Amino acid sequence: MKKITVAIVASIDHPVTELCIESVLRHRKDEKVVLIWNGDVDIGLDYIEKYALLTYIIHDSSVAGAYNKAIEVSGDDDLVIIQNDVIVTPNWLEPLQDIAYSHERIGMTSPFTFPQWSMNHKPFDSSFMNYLKTMAEQYWNVRPRLFQQEPTKELLEQILKNLFGNLDRFAEMFVEIYKDTLPYDDASMMCMYFKRDAINRIGKWDEWFYPWNGEDYDYRVRMNNAGLFRLTCFQSFIF
Repeated sequence: MKKITVAIVASIDHPVTELCIESVLRHRKDEKVVLIWNGDVDIGLDYIEKYALLTYIIHDSSVAGAYNKAIEVSGDDDLVIIQNDVIVTPNWLEPLQDIAYSHERIGMTSPFTFPQWSMNHKPFDSSFMNYLKTMAEQYWNVRPRLFQQEPTKELLEQILKNLFGNLDRFAEMFVEIYKDTLPYDDASMMCMYFKRDAINRIGKWDEWFYPWNGEDYDYRVRMNNAGLFRLTCFQSFIF
């Protein structure tokens, strides 16, 4: 299989950044992990020192510019772009690659992510769906606490663990229930797995969209025009 570079892209120092980085490193196998830091240089240097990640610091770039930096540094690898407010779970990456290579016209895959079930793209087991809806309501009730001015890492972990119990176990339970569910034709831009062939066909992100908003829709349209599908798979789950 193709080698993979996972690029954590941070345009702001989101409160969950540390949890994001640690989750990616905890579940890492042989993929290369890089940090694309598009923000305060001193904070970026702190993350370099703490996690010893291969880090590229860019300043005052658009989100599209940060994505293009990820394309550049990933060489010929397939590329996963993760926003720095995402927490990955066990076995999150392999299913994305498997489904991406299940057909030549699939250009991008994404994990199923919370609270995406509210979109009702697929029918769910009714009892589990009710459970998910309850969790979604609780999530939106505590979400403002995730965006406090300076929340501690311990507070964030407490909120998330109280909400979901054990995050990894929750994800494993979800994947086990829906492991045979087919992917659907849409994808979250929070976490994107791109085949290198798809990137080569579509090209870089348009940095005209500054500082953000619109670059993701533009890329989707260009993928559609290239005849490539974007799929969300139920065999991978992130928060």
